[in-house]
Amino acid sequence: MFALKRVLRTSIPSLKRIGSILPIISYFSVKKPTVSVNFITSEKEKIIVEGEIGKTILQIAHENKIGLEGACEGGVACGTCHVIFEESMFKKLKPPTQREEDTLDLVFNVQPTSRLACQVLLTKELENANIILPKSTRNIYVGGAKPKIH
Repeated sequence: MFALKRVLRTSIPSLKRIGSILPIISYFSVKKPTVSVNFITSEKEKIIVEGEIGKTILQIAHENKIGLEGACEGGVACGTCHVIFEESMFKKLKPPTQREEDTLDLVFNVQPTSRLACQVLLTKELENANIILPKSTRNIYVGGAKPKIH
């Protein structure tokens, strides 16, 4: 513990003045702002979840055990995190990058409001957004298996 304080004092300027690790503890315990979003499954089930602003839709899905694969873990290489937004919410999103559009070209059942969940950051504007999971995807799983969150 004594060594930890010494390392923290030398690496964080505010601790040199205060001499305590309380600022670090309070920084990590601050509740970050969240918004509520709705995942609509292929069976039309609505799952309402809270997510931290700034995280990706894929991260929020995994944290809440939503069956969204994301095989490349955000590398924009597979399209297994394909989701569909309603038109009104789609217009509020930042435009996709060329790389995301190229990956979406390979996605099964792509729609005009399709996006990759690994590329969409949660913002205040997405409060109560309906995020639709497609009925079928090209994913790593076969035979109707459901993805396991990793």
